Amino acid sequence: MNVPAPLKGATATEDETSRELQEICQNVDQNTGTTKKQKWNRVQKMTLMTLALVNFSASACFALQAPFFPREAEKKGASHTAIGMVFGAFSFVILISSLIFGKLITRVGAKFMFCCGLFVGGNCTIMFGFMDLCPGGWVFVGMCIAVRSVEGLGCSMAITANSAIVASLFPGEVGLVMGFMEATFSLGLTVGPVIGGSLYEASKCTCSYYHPVVI
Repeated sequence: MNVPAPLKGATATEDETSRELQEICQNVDQNTGTTKKQKWNRVQKMTLMTLALVNFSASACFALQAPFFPREAEKKGASHTAIGMVFGAFSFVILISSLIFGKLITRVGAKFMFCCGLFVGGNCTIMFGFMDLCPGGWVFVGMCIAVRSVEGLGCSMAITANSAIVASLFPGEVGLVMGFMEATFSLGLTVGPVIGGSLYEASKCTCSYYHPVVI
């Protein structure tokens, strides 16, 4: 019984299909960051530590005021609703401005936006340390909301530039590095209230507003 020989055309088609599948798999591996890992250089390591420190400090300063600010604000005549507005203004400004800064970062550059964000956020943190000198009532609440809103702008610039820098310096490991950044941010939110409460008790309420300045 004669067995028919395989057709040359069919073999050529199979070879082409195999090559196309290999190219697709290679593209998927490159897009998902499964390429061969390379050792980080000194610039990448120092940049990563700097960004992690900024994330930790920003989140710690935000959460550090939770144990003592409501009590101190009540002494200034602020209501619970007003206190909630002070805390909410920070996150609300970040929510709105992140979209705008994401559009502007290609024009001004990630490094410039990152430095401006640190400058604005740091100065607003220092200014918030002197809120106890403001008169009570809605003057105090208004000043707190204004300072926290501008601080939110600075934090928004820093966070937006942070993500862009990570994507630029670690193209093959964006997921890993972004996960590390989120971990440091969460660590600041966890440790911040503990530090704030400890400093508040240690200072006997005499300099509670200056605790974020120390951080």
